Formats: sequence, structure tokens, C-alpha cells
Amino acid sequence: PVGVAGAVGAALGIPGAGWLLRGAAGAVELSMAVAEAVDPVLGRAWHGGRPTWWASAAWIGGALAAAAGPVIGVRRAVAVGAIALAVALAAGPARGPAEAVVIHGIPVGHGDAFLVRLPGGGTMLVDAGGRAGEGRGPGWHLVRPYLRARGVRTVDVMVSTHGHVDHAGGLVELLGELAPQEVWLGTWEAPVDVRLRAQAQAHGIPVRWLHREAQAARVGGARVEVLPAWPGLGLNDTSLVLRVCGGGGCALLTGDAERAREALLTASSPDEVALSAAVLKVGHHGSGTSTTQPFLDRVRPLVAIVPSEPDSRHGHPDPAVMRRLEDAGVRVERLDQGRATCTVIAGGRVIQGTPGAGLRCPVR
Repeated sequence: PVGVAGAVGAALGIPGAGWLLRGAAGAVELSMAVAEAVDPVLGRAWHGGRPTWWASAAWIGGALAAAAGPVIGVRRAVAVGAIALAVALAAGPARGPAEAVVIHGIPVGHGDAFLVRLPGGGTMLVDAGGRAGEGRGPGWHLVRPYLRARGVRTVDVMVSTHGHVDHAGGLVELLGELAPQEVWLGTWEAPVDVRLRAQAQAHGIPVRWLHREAQAARVGGARVEVLPAWPGLGLNDTSLVLRVCGGGGCALLTGDAERAREALLTASSPDEVALSAAVLKVGHHGSGTSTTQPFLDRVRPLVAIVPSEPDSRHGHPDPAVMRRLEDAGVRVERLDQGRATCTVIAGGRVIQGTPGAGLRCPVR
């Protein structure tokens, strides 16, 4: 807005307009320097939100008033500028639609981490990456800065889909700071499950083990369906599979569920288990053990999010999975490019992109 004001002022011959243009150019250079400095931490994913049109108008008006000070008088210019500044600050950044499900895919290398914003202002953190060994991992070094850059200091529900450290390890690091209202677990006895439960108990946070039967809960203004698991499955196939519905559509978050779980879900009748979803978080990092054709046929997604690491040592995502998605006409967002993704379900439509690349990707 300051640059626009400078250009308008220069065209009108307002004294001081040149200073506005030079100031705008300096602000752009400073912003680029800051972006380059924080890039290694935030993965080029920071997004502060775009101003509303009337906030932009207020900024432009205030800048023109300041430039026109020699013409209209200092006192009058200060008064007009103060009013314009108050309007611009009160307006704040543009918000996305209130009745929307917004899914932030956070790149954490080999692992899953998703911030889900829900209608009514509810938030869920579904997994947070992690690594084996001592010291803090991607939950602290990648997920935490991503959340803090967006003003997220707490979440309503923290979800550990299952007890593998590349999903739940980061949650152990973040639980005390985020202080969720509830913790949901897909598994119970894995070492990382035990650590997470101990953390929750120490902070007085209730833990729910959502293990076997299909059930549903309200989080914010969204319906969150926990799809059923079956006895005798391995740890990956015991992952919590969540169908999050709001904004006129649903997202299916599958953890590390593989073909055995997918087959059981697909064999269930649509009346028993609803699988259709506009957005699919593909299972097990895009491995060939997941996203089978019958499962994909039941879900019928418009967009698929594939969480895997760059140059994956496990060969993720599997080329056959990517071909199946392409053949089905599914738009794919990959986290192995080192950039966060943002997928918005609102008004029955799906919008996808990268935060900060012109996409309105709000948290609140």
C-alpha cells in the first residue's frame, strides 16, 4: 500500500511522494532479507495474511496524508494519518471463510505433521514428526516454529495416530507447551505412547484411546469421525483414521494405514463406514503398501497430500501410487519439496497451494 501511495502521490505531484516510493522499496528489501534468514527454520512457509481492501485503503490514505504534510499542514496530516493507521491496524489481515476446514501440511522429513483448523475456530494437531535418539527433533525445530509463526499457542485436540516415533515423537516435545484440551491415541503400549501418556498425566490433560469402534466427536464446528480398526492388525494398520467434515466437504487422514486396513474399510458398506472425501492424506508416506485402487475408488478424492522426505531412503512416494492418483485425476500436493502446503475446504470447494504464495490460509 505504501508503494501504491507513493506512485499515486508522484502522479499528483504531492511533495514527499518520492520518499514513500523509496521507503516501500526498502521495506521489500528488508522483507526479503528476513525471509532468507528464517528460511532454514520455517521451510519458506511463513504467511502473515493479506490485508483487507479497506485496510489497504487506510494505509494508502495515511501515507498520502504524511506525504502531503507540507501542503495541508502538519497538524492536519498527523490527524489524518493517525485515523488511517488506527483503521488499518483494526482491520488486520484478511481472514479465510469462517466455515472452512484448513489443512496445513508441515514438512518434517520422514514423518507426518498436520495442523487442522476447523469451523468455529477449533484446531487439531495430527502427529508432529519425530526421530529416534536423544535431543529435540523436528517437532521442536520445525513444527513449533511453524505454529508460532501463525500465532498458534494451543490446540483443542492433539492426535497421535499410532505409536511410531516419526508421527508421535514430536507430540511428546510439544504437549506441555501447547496444552491441548485432549490427547487422542490410536495405540497405547508403544514406548512413545507411554511417554506421551506420562506427559499428559503430568499436565492434567485427559487421554482418549480411540482404538476399535467407529465413533464421532465435535471439535469446533466440525464433525470428526474416527473410523473403525480391527483386532489382529499391525501397528501401522491400527493407525487412527480420521474423517474430518466441515466447509461442505471432508478430509480423510489415514496415518500409516496400509492395504489390510484399507481392504477392511473398503469392504464395509457405505452405510457403516463413509469413506468419500474431497481431500485424502495418503497412507504411509505414499508407500506402495497403501492407497490401493479399491480404496481410492471408494474415497474419490479431488486432492491428495503426500507426506514424505526429499530423496526418501525408503523410496517414498512409490511411483505406482503416484500413477494411480494421476490416472484418477487427483491433484497431488507433495511435502518432499520442502514447502508446507495448505488445503482449504470451503463452500464445497477445495483450494490448495503453498502458504505465502497468494493463498489465504488462515488459522483463526
